[in-house]
Amino acid sequence: QARHVPPMTTAMACAGAGDVEAAYRKLGEAEEERSPWLPAVRFASVFEAVRRDPRYPDLLARINLA
Repeated sequence: QARHVPPMTTAMACAGAGDVEAAYRKLGEAEEERSPWLPAVRFASVFEAVRRDPRYPDLLARINLA
């Protein structure tokens, strides 16, 4: 049986593995799902590389955290 893995979970795994591109793809999916966990991108240490990426300010603006 297939189980849904929340995109924020996968985004965290990708970011932790250093795959910023995949993390941003999954964050986009989390945004589409309106994940209540999106604010974690601002403070979770696993997203440090994501926060250094030039796309980060746009991501914050889209999820109303700018």
